[in-house]
Amino acid sequence: MLLRLFKRNKWLEAGVTHRADECRLRRQVDCAHRPHDRGHPSRTGEQALSDPHTRNVGVAAGALLASASTLVCCPLPAVLVSVGAGAALLGLVTAVPQLVWLSEHKDGVFGFAAAALIAGGALLWSARRMPCPADPVAARRCARLRRASGRLYAVAVAAFVVGATFAFLLPQLS
Repeated sequence: MLLRLFKRNKWLEAGVTHRADECRLRRQVDCAHRPHDRGHPSRTGEQALSDPHTRNVGVAAGALLASASTLVCCPLPAVLVSVGAGAALLGLVTAVPQLVWLSEHKDGVFGFAAAALIAGGALLWSARRMPCPADPVAARRCARLRRASGRLYAVAVAAFVVGATFAFLLPQLS
């Protein structure tokens, strides 16, 4: 009895307005489609933002964006010129003159990208052993978000390495 009152109070706090005892009269399967009947209120936007796995996907995507700027800075012009598309590069620079600024300030661009990668890597590393929820649906979501974060971070690191190779290593060899 006390457990029922506790659950009912939890449902009322979550904003559930129907009677909690409604499903008791029917088989449990009949009410399984309702997440609040199983004692799992739906997630609000604030709860979703505080989820560390969701946050890590955002951090990995930010690191990928920062690493993409290193690709635009250095490898893109080199590849366009090497394949004979110098005119296309000229048109691109004319349309987006900020590309010249990125190339002139490549140290700052790479420093910012490295800082974003280090911060993202630290967050992913700290969350690697966090437990996933016991609910099967939430556990699948958690595992999917972990894989997505790892893949995004790996692509970001690869983009950074390619950009650094074109910006710093290849000019030293020639």
